[in-house]
Amino acid sequence: MKAPYSRSTPWQRFAACWRANPALTAVVVLALLLGLLLRLYALGRGTINSDEAVVGLMAREILHGHFFAFYWSENYGGTEAYAVAAVFALFGGSAFTLGLTPILLCAGSLVVLWRVGNRMFASPVGALAAIAFWVWPEAYVTYNDHGDGFRWIVLICGLTVLLTVLRIGDGDGRRTDWFALGLGAGVGWWSSPEIAYFLAPAGVYLLARVVQRRAKVPLGSLILGVAALIVGSLPWWWHNLLQHFDSFAGPPQPSPPGPGGTYWWHLGIFSRYVVPLVLGLRTRGAGVWMVPSNLTPHLVNISIIVLVGWLVYLAARGRAWLLVLFVATFPFLYAAQPFTWYWHDGRYAVFLAPVLALVAVSLVCEVGMWAIESPRFAPAIMAGLVLVGGLALTLGAARGEAPYKPQLAFPAVERTSWLSWHANPNNLPTALANALVRWHVHYAFSSYWLGYDVGFLSEGRVTVSPAGPAFIRYLPYYQAIAKSPAPAWIFVSPALEMEAAVEAGTTALDPACVAPDQQCLLVPEIIEWCKAHHISYAIRYSGPYVVVIPSQRVLPTQILPAIGM
Repeated sequence: MKAPYSRSTPWQRFAACWRANPALTAVVVLALLLGLLLRLYALGRGTINSDEAVVGLMAREILHGHFFAFYWSENYGGTEAYAVAAVFALFGGSAFTLGLTPILLCAGSLVVLWRVGNRMFASPVGALAAIAFWVWPEAYVTYNDHGDGFRWIVLICGLTVLLTVLRIGDGDGRRTDWFALGLGAGVGWWSSPEIAYFLAPAGVYLLARVVQRRAKVPLGSLILGVAALIVGSLPWWWHNLLQHFDSFAGPPQPSPPGPGGTYWWHLGIFSRYVVPLVLGLRTRGAGVWMVPSNLTPHLVNISIIVLVGWLVYLAARGRAWLLVLFVATFPFLYAAQPFTWYWHDGRYAVFLAPVLALVAVSLVCEVGMWAIESPRFAPAIMAGLVLVGGLALTLGAARGEAPYKPQLAFPAVERTSWLSWHANPNNLPTALANALVRWHVHYAFSSYWLGYDVGFLSEGRVTVSPAGPAFIRYLPYYQAIAKSPAPAWIFVSPALEMEAAVEAGTTALDPACVAPDQQCLLVPEIIEWCKAHHISYAIRYSGPYVVVIPSQRVLPTQILPAIGM
């Protein structure tokens, strides 16, 4: 007789877990709370950049009824803006809720990772893998509040693909699994071609299970999965059918000049920098070693040997083949992408981190169940070891990371102690946005790395766009500014340039440049141009920023060619 459907509440299910293993449940809950606190702490101390502000601006436009297939001016990404729009609709649009969205998406991925771990290895591996990824490595804990528009959604989609393929491969697949597989693959493909990290091993695994007759492919379920795939990827098709499939055009971020750029060079980047970063043994950004550099590389090599050895053991025993396939294919797919030379913040390896956590935790559990004599307390002890080890690596790395390391060089920057925290830590651009409103300036030109920040932080009261033709993300903003009677121009004072760079992360803060080594428009040049054309102007100051307000319209198409830009 079939058991009746349980209508228990989440609290009742939590109580059942607590009664079954209260020690393990307590450690898991503690880990989830600590991981959340670390993320909220980072959110209140890390500033946003224009790339992230664009996601917030897209979300606001979405709430006003506009639809975008991709991140502005790109041919990929952008799905996360819809999640941000949903959070904005519930809690309001702000720098805090903008950073909160990727944290919520990462928390959602934990649920799927938990189910993947349980399906592969049984409990408690799934729960321990989830808490391991939640507290380690530092690159994905203290940087989780930075949303680039698509990767956290791709992570959820990719893990969903792995979970549904496991179910289908075990012969337990239902039509809902085929639907979820197709939808996850479709939305993932719309979001980014990086979904291939999951699709490639999942496809090989599913094909092998079908050939082995371990899995069946009912025609109705297959049709449902294909339909879900098409529905999930519809925005991708809509854009590419209109734009001649420009998603297959050249890379958005080509390799830097020099000897690099080859496939093997990218593979070397992966082995030398990315693997230690994902293991938590290199810090994000500068990439310094966690402990003295004569010791840490040996720790990395030992870790790789142990984890690879464990994967070989799993393969030999016929266990967790999907996990083995994922880890085996990831480095080669990583090296095949032309823009993965940029490893410093770990963005291109975020998909490896939860899978590597699953590999490490499954090994810890295997050894722990053999070494710990008390079966009752073994899961809680292993969870405690995972939590303490992950936190130790993460906190050790975070101590040396800006902006978590106190900034004492510039007193105007308020993050001067470890206890300082602000719902909106973007002090200087927020002050500039408020000053522009006070001065009745509602349209302005600026640099890329400042413009969209100020526009987002002004909460729609000021429209700002880059002055140069490069990196104009949203043309309607530029056109609205160009049509305004007397748009302002935003510069940075040379004497206070480094103060502004602390928050912006770059010194390219004057109009018409996006990199420090490029020529920018400077205050004396626009003043000289205005004088030459008999245009009066006013100058206002907000912290390190200088705002030139001409009495009539001065456009980039007028002034930039005149000074040879």
